[in-house]
Amino acid sequence: MSESAMPLKGRVRLRRWAALGVPGVLATAALVVATAQGILAAQFTISGMPFTINADKIQATGMAQYGGLDNMHPDSPLQGDTGGQVAVFVTTMKNAEITNLCQAVAIGGTHLTITAGNKGTPAKATNLATDSDTLTGRTGTFTGLEMGRDAATLDKGFSQGPLGTFGMQADKIVLEDVYQHNWATTAGAMTLPNLKIAFSEAGCGN
Repeated sequence: MSESAMPLKGRVRLRRWAALGVPGVLATAALVVATAQGILAAQFTISGMPFTINADKIQATGMAQYGGLDNMHPDSPLQGDTGGQVAVFVTTMKNAEITNLCQAVAIGGTHLTITAGNKGTPAKATNLATDSDTLTGRTGTFTGLEMGRDAATLDKGFSQGPLGTFGMQADKIVLEDVYQHNWATTAGAMTLPNLKIAFSEAGCGN
């Protein structure tokens, strides 16, 4: 399949990922990032406070996606009934451009927002990884799509997932009107033109 268009949307359940064998690879956060020096495992304890991302468009090359588990601190008051584990799908991109980026995290009765790339110059990131439980888009165009590949054999992006689990990858993706509900993000490098950090009652409007 050389090109396909489809929206990405959905949530995952912890037990479903457990049945696929994901716990065998994680005791801490499920993120893999790369640097110029090579592939490094970025393992950190998540805060347990999710954040949202909105963007008019994300264009990227070298995309890979697979499932994982993120973990909160064992004493975190935000653990809920999951023991502090969050089932996620990890999306990694070698090079990404993000148009009209807005990130928001709810803090009490307000939101801390970060906006960038909204005046004709998109934000840019290399070796970008997001841990999400929801991703939606009005359209999604994939070039060189491979879906259902063993996550440990992914080779178009900069990272690989757990052996024996579902993975997908593409040479290039274009997502429009994007919304993500994320638990963690890492990047080898990120440029945020027209950066603004402020408190906002409305957040990013979603």
